[in-house]
Amino acid sequence: MLSRQPTGHGKTTVARLIAKEFHKNKIIKKDKVTEVLPNDLMGEYVGWTRRKTREVLDKAKGGILFIDEAYQIASTGYSEGNPFMQEALTELLKYMENPDNIVIFAGYKQEIEEMIEINPRNEIKNRNKIRIPRLHNRHSKECII
Repeated sequence: MLSRQPTGHGKTTVARLIAKEFHKNKIIKKDKVTEVLPNDLMGEYVGWTRRKTREVLDKAKGGILFIDEAYQIASTGYSEGNPFMQEALTELLKYMENPDNIVIFAGYKQEIEEMIEINPRNEIKNRNKIRIPRLHNRHSKECII
């Protein structure tokens, strides 16, 4: 899934509500959102990113992985040739091949759109997109339910 909004639009709140509803409807096994930033996936040395990313993916299994500021994966990944983010993106794309694994790539609309275009195999481009209108928290829940 892609969530493309500026700060303060409730992307994380909506991800938590999605997890609750998906769990209640037995779409996912756990009512859990694992929240990370791209740097949380990156290892200290080349080769370590794969292991660190897999640890995050294992922790997220059964729930939802929420990557905030996800556009940083592309801006430091394929376009810039950063091997750390290339490893992380490769692991994420493998993880997403399993329909039981849900990943929400969140961030600013323009940057997320650029990330989608940079992705060399377009695995992210054809995913579900969420547009969250600017709402108060109490209205966000009503929209999800």
